[in-house]
Amino acid sequence: MAPRPRTRPRPRPQPRLLGAAALLGALTALTALTACQADRPAAEPSAFSSALPTRTVAGAVVPVLPLDAYRLTAAQQDRLQQAADRIAADCMRAQGLTWPARPAVQGVEHDSDERRYGVSDARTVAAIGYRVPPPVGVTAEQLAERKRAVEARNAAMTEAVVAAYTGEKPGATTPQEAGRGGCRGEAEQRLGLPTGYADGTDAVETAVQEGWNRTAADPRAKDADTRWSACMHRSGYDYADPHQAAGDPAWRPGAPGVGPTPDAREKAVAVRDVECKRSTGYLTAWQTVEIEQQNALIKDREPQLRAVADQWHQALARAGQQLG
Repeated sequence: MAPRPRTRPRPRPQPRLLGAAALLGALTALTALTACQADRPAAEPSAFSSALPTRTVAGAVVPVLPLDAYRLTAAQQDRLQQAADRIAADCMRAQGLTWPARPAVQGVEHDSDERRYGVSDARTVAAIGYRVPPPVGVTAEQLAERKRAVEARNAAMTEAVVAAYTGEKPGATTPQEAGRGGCRGEAEQRLGLPTGYADGTDAVETAVQEGWNRTAADPRAKDADTRWSACMHRSGYDYADPHQAAGDPAWRPGAPGVGPTPDAREKAVAVRDVECKRSTGYLTAWQTVEIEQQNALIKDREPQLRAVADQWHQALARAGQQLG
């Protein structure tokens, strides 16, 4: 069995914008989704259980977990990013340099936890397979314009600009040598961001990762993988778990020979993936176990977790002072 990937920590005050390559994929996905949704009747598309806590982001169901209470929302992340950019831009200007503005985010981007346990939305995968869905509420023209803006910004990122922003030393081979100074470091210090946030080693992100590892090792989660795999096998698809299916080189972005649009097999596998999750109770099993594991970690580490959450809220207050 392929190793299960690490969880994707929510971005700290880092850019949440899609890159140019991802935006090209989003354009393709938007076209496919629009056509598919026009042809399909409305239905309950998610394989998540209504008995467990969820929220809806960009029209998709996202699992809610106990440690979410100690983390930033997407809106809070964006506000911190805006404040950090403003501080960094002033710092760069003092050196005679310009920090290129980030293109404005349009529409509502999908939450990374939407696919925490793999794909779950039947209508989406029927249209785009395992590809990342585009933001909701944007047109193809807006995505194309944003792609051009991202490419123009990337072109303005000269070595001198990047070095002044990051403070990274030429020839550095370790994070310690590279440092985290420059104008980015000044912004982080002035906002008072938690220690370890950049590489996901603060107390909250460490707990999130540990909770995930404990969940993956739990017999109930392993049994869910086995049931899901057997369901897929009956349709002729051999994968040990949903992450292995999503990461198949036949459609993994960036893999040799993978085109910009999903083929019929990719969509068929993704649709069956969601069907097997629903019929085997896969998402319910995984979310139930992870809730239990996170609650146990909160019980053991609440003071440390609360301290990080308090630091984030203090940083948000400073961001508010910067932005007015």
